Amino acid sequence: MFLKIFAVFLSIFCFLFYLFSIGFFCMNIYVGNLNFKTSEEALSQLFGQYGTVHSVKLISDRQTGRRKGFGFVEMDNSEGEVAIRELNEKEFEGRNIKVNEARERENDQRSYGN
Repeated sequence: MFLKIFAVFLSIFCFLFYLFSIGFFCMNIYVGNLNFKTSEEALSQLFGQYGTVHSVKLISDRQTGRRKGFGFVEMDNSEGEVAIRELNEKEFEGRNIKVNEARERENDQRSYGN
């Protein structure tokens, strides 16, 4: 009996671990209108006030390496929703940032010089 109960708990644990590993409980948040000097650490600290930040990625130009003024933050869903609500249109490092849930890109028509 004990082994059956243990096997069920182990299966549930493995399933939940899998869901966490694929980001099922995480939200990808778009952050725009950033100061070009904003660091990933500063953005992580800002969003960290609302919960656990899993990752921060600031986007840079491929050729120049210069920041483009936007990025993405990954947080748990419920914490991310609060961060979006509290931070959208707020001043951060001299600029009013745009914060919303990131959307998948549609019809990527960019040219890569091929």
